[in-house]
Amino acid sequence: MALQGSTVAQNCGCASGLCCNKFGYCGTGNAYCGDGCQAGPCYSSGGSSGGVSVADVVTQAFFNGIINQAAGNCEGKHFYTRAAFLSALNSYPGFGKDGSADQSKREIAAFFAHVTHETGHFCYINEINGASPNYCDSSNTQNPCVAGQKYYGRGPLQISWNYNYGPAGKSIGFNGLSNPGIVATNADISFKTALWFWMNNVHSVVNQGFGATIQAIDGAIECNGGSPSSVDARVQYYKNYCSQFGVSPGDYLALTCTHNKTMAGDDEQPPLPPPKREMNSPFFLGTGDRPGYFITPTRLRSDNYDDWASDIQLALEARRKFEFLEDTITGPQPPYTQSDWNTVNAMLVSWITNTIDPEVKSTLSKFRDAKRLWDMSSW
Repeated sequence: MALQGSTVAQNCGCASGLCCNKFGYCGTGNAYCGDGCQAGPCYSSGGSSGGVSVADVVTQAFFNGIINQAAGNCEGKHFYTRAAFLSALNSYPGFGKDGSADQSKREIAAFFAHVTHETGHFCYINEINGASPNYCDSSNTQNPCVAGQKYYGRGPLQISWNYNYGPAGKSIGFNGLSNPGIVATNADISFKTALWFWMNNVHSVVNQGFGATIQAIDGAIECNGGSPSSVDARVQYYKNYCSQFGVSPGDYLALTCTHNKTMAGDDEQPPLPPPKREMNSPFFLGTGDRPGYFITPTRLRSDNYDDWASDIQLALEARRKFEFLEDTITGPQPPYTQSDWNTVNAMLVSWITNTIDPEVKSTLSKFRDAKRLWDMSSW
């Protein structure tokens, strides 16, 4: 799941019927709905005069090439459609319309790279274990959480948090605070939320390189060593789609969000691309791996260690992570680094402590090594 941190452009997120102009302000008329219009009922010439026909790039064959990789029993298999994407696109004519044809194709490739990563090739509509974490920011009084509603990740870009659902709903035309679940039941609205977020938060940085789009979507969690495997997965999807569209992905250093440099004035020789990271490695962390998750509903109390430990082991074995607690993995294994090791260890500590009753947790909170925490929890 993505979309954490500050996610609404300061002067955008317009109400239904208003256009968002190229400077991020809402209104009507040519100054808002004409040249450079980013979202809303833009005039037919929306965006710049450059770009390509998005429908001609996102062909049915391209769309099928993504969704056909999802298992037949995936919830999104018969939910996400190219027709729903194109229908939603009518509300965001500025998408893929800035700059040259190649720049437009790169933006389309970037969008679908993130969608592929967030949804597992259109498999997921709802965030894995999404109902467990608390995605209500009570300090955001402009978008107050509604009792009984959950603001976890839903849709192509897994929009989350009340401060996203509220403005998205106002802009698109649904009550995002009272009815966030519609994002998981209406495919048109689902794609609109993804395009709304993209145009308000990502579109303006596309030409800085793919790494800038990762930073805009999930930078707080993944960038600067947070989750190298997730960054690498997004980059690989992006490069694949650029190849399908017949364009170069851009400068290597601008692909990631660790060394996010632009091409201008950068004469140094780029390093070799990182080695491929296998998804079946215990070091791999996918889009469903978040520190706030409850990997089992069983909470450790003073009288149920065996049941809790059995459920924790099963949950971690399903994620290929129990080896860390067995101490059979004692350090990073190439191509993974110490940073990857630290990330997995921190994730395991978070997952384990999330399932410990507060009274018990107070005696274990000082442990920041997953193996040590696991061993001490049996005392």
